[in-house]
Amino acid sequence: MVAKGAHLPWSRRLSETVQSVLKNPHVDLEIKRSLESVCRTAEMGQMLMSYSTPLGMLDAVLASEYNFIKFIRFMFTHDRYGVAQRLLDAVKMVGTYCLLYEEHTPLVSLSRVYVLYAEYLQKAETDPTVLQFLEEVRTEKGEQFLIEVASRLVDDWKRQVDSAVGLWTETSKTKRIKLLTATKSVILRFMSNDRHYMEVYENLCSIQKLQENYNMYVITPQLESKEWRDASLKEFIVRDERSLLEVISFSSLLRMTRDEASRLSIKLAVDSGNPLGTLTIVRLSLFNLHGYFSALIILHSS
Repeated sequence: MVAKGAHLPWSRRLSETVQSVLKNPHVDLEIKRSLESVCRTAEMGQMLMSYSTPLGMLDAVLASEYNFIKFIRFMFTHDRYGVAQRLLDAVKMVGTYCLLYEEHTPLVSLSRVYVLYAEYLQKAETDPTVLQFLEEVRTEKGEQFLIEVASRLVDDWKRQVDSAVGLWTETSKTKRIKLLTATKSVILRFMSNDRHYMEVYENLCSIQKLQENYNMYVITPQLESKEWRDASLKEFIVRDERSLLEVISFSSLLRMTRDEASRLSIKLAVDSGNPLGTLTIVRLSLFNLHGYFSALIILHSS
């Protein structure tokens, strides 16, 4: 009760008394556990104060895992300490939290701290870079831990890329391009042998090019939808007069095969009722080996 009610930081005498009780083999185990809980709570309270947060906010910070993670994010933005020290403090804070709340979810874990730190580095555009930091993680923690961090980081960033945008401004466009570039670089550097993440990489390449070249806000579920791809290519062809090369180039960004693009191009040309345009599209398609049989099939059925 004395330790629980004492003001932080604890006096040297109180700290020594607490340690002596914890080391005493004759003290009841439940009393030790209760005292350890008080110590860990006090330790986190001390950390709050060192990051310019009133001690009275401790209960709110510990009220939910979401609130706790929100405070960890805040720690990384606090410029009172260097970025390396902030990471050390965050790791210590999470370690203490996990000891205090043994039934915590994966939302609060060591790998999550490293993911949050990498996200901060990407936004702050400071040293070390995200790639440099992840290389340090590989050296210090090993390949398995690195892959855990990298995969969670990529998954988080992919969710951000695929999230709804409030205002499509130049600032939001630039921010999204930087996020796409960062995500792709992490995949290429650390996950190039993973088929799933290389598929994610290919989608992100298309998303970035569609935004840069055509000012389109595209998300992964759209690229994975055949209906959306067909509708987008149709709109692209109908809106302006396009060469077959332009059609193939655009369709490749939609992750369509040349065969798919040729089929749709010829069908649109036939449906348009423009004989000259139809013959032009068909003639050009026949020069494309992938579109050759598609052209014959569609013409035969028309």
